[in-house]
Amino acid sequence: MISLGLDMNSKNYSNQFQLHSIASCHPNQISSYYKKNRDFHLSTSPKRSENFFTDHYWKKAIPIHLEEQEKESAIRFFILNNEQVIIGNINFSNIQGFPIHSCNLGYSLDEEYTGKGIMTYFLNQAIDFVFHKTSVHKVFANHTPWNISSARVLHKLGFAKIGECKDYLLINNNWEDHILNVLFKK
Repeated sequence: MISLGLDMNSKNYSNQFQLHSIASCHPNQISSYYKKNRDFHLSTSPKRSENFFTDHYWKKAIPIHLEEQEKESAIRFFILNNEQVIIGNINFSNIQGFPIHSCNLGYSLDEEYTGKGIMTYFLNQAIDFVFHKTSVHKVFANHTPWNISSARVLHKLGFAKIGECKDYLLINNNWEDHILNVLFKK
């Protein structure tokens, strides 16, 4: 578990949930999370192969993600409850150094836990970690115009809208427009 030791002025979920690096997660935990939330994430995530939802896939994927983390090109966190069940994930991808010093943020949450401030709480911690442990100066995060929940989360965290892009991302075999947002290190 990555202990970030950060405090927020909102709800404190540290007694109910923990933020873990992918290094401390088991393939079965990860595949179970994605299987359980497959239908819920269908409208906000790229189409995944059937293999993506298997333990076998994650046994092979975890070492690749760890190598990316070692190279500081990506960092993947999971949010676990006290029963050690994954309820969400936070990904920083395309981490780039000089001269841009940026990355892309992606995240998802178990449907059962939405609307409770959990993602906002842990995104704040994960972003703070990335700003202080890497050379990242800005984090980009994008959402579909109809995804009001993500828009609210990003707004609470201080992200600013910087534009819109038509047909930005292929989600469930459909090109979807996206709102583009950025958060700068303070």
